[in-house]
Amino acid sequence: MSNNEPKKPLTIDEQINLLKERNLIIKDEDRLKHYLNNISYFHLSSYFKYYQDEETDFFYEDTDFDKILNLYNFDRKLRIEFLDALEKIEKSIKTRCTYSLAHNEGKFCLHHNQEFKSIVIKITGEVQRSNEVFFDHYKEKNQSCCFPIWMIMEALGLGTVLEIYKKSPRATKKEIADYYGVGPNYLSGYLNNLRVIRNLSAHHSRLWNKKIKIPLKKENETDYFQYNNKIYDSIIITARLLQIVSLNSEWLERITKLIKDHDINTKKMGFPENWEEIFSEFIS
Repeated sequence: MSNNEPKKPLTIDEQINLLKERNLIIKDEDRLKHYLNNISYFHLSSYFKYYQDEETDFFYEDTDFDKILNLYNFDRKLRIEFLDALEKIEKSIKTRCTYSLAHNEGKFCLHHNQEFKSIVIKITGEVQRSNEVFFDHYKEKNQSCCFPIWMIMEALGLGTVLEIYKKSPRATKKEIADYYGVGPNYLSGYLNNLRVIRNLSAHHSRLWNKKIKIPLKKENETDYFQYNNKIYDSIIITARLLQIVSLNSEWLERITKLIKDHDINTKKMGFPENWEEIFSEFIS
């Protein structure tokens, strides 16, 4: 077979035999078969490689499937924790953008203001796809498809909200950012980073050691960031924003417990040596 030809699909039994040939310790084949049937070999293979020789794909000595499953389950729970936090943050960002834009620029600013002209088609498309009943009620009552900003924001994804924030007049953008205690450009960076995290989490992609290709603008020497494009910085962003938007949040405590319960190598997540000390400053 040519090296350029695609690999033939393997049956579940063939997948298990391949893992055995590569020295993975399998204590319960039926259990492994269950996961291969419901998660897929390809998806799990993104976790295999942290226990494999890069050149041969053979598993390191004493590697059993439970180690791989432990990492997979940690990553799955981490995504769930991020989705929970980002729901709160996204709702807050929408609320603050709506409030400042409506009061400073007018309730129909997304339709009429020059700043948003380049994204009107995108906004309109998301509104039309939303199928929200309140849009139909508004059209019937007002004989108009020119909706107030507080309706439109309900239908938009975080990426579009971020575009609206970036295109907002400087004074309005500063007012929004001031609420979160950061400069306008820093808030843009935060939200862009979290937009990527949200998309990865929502699509069940590997997250724990993913390289986040959204560089953050450096703030100062005591901002806690590592600027290494790893998930650690995204955790710090999330913790900072949750201090504002979620009273008495225990999110960082849950992240800490999750890491310890699964005995995770935090260096691969971009954590500094003193990460627990840093987390404690947010928690206290």
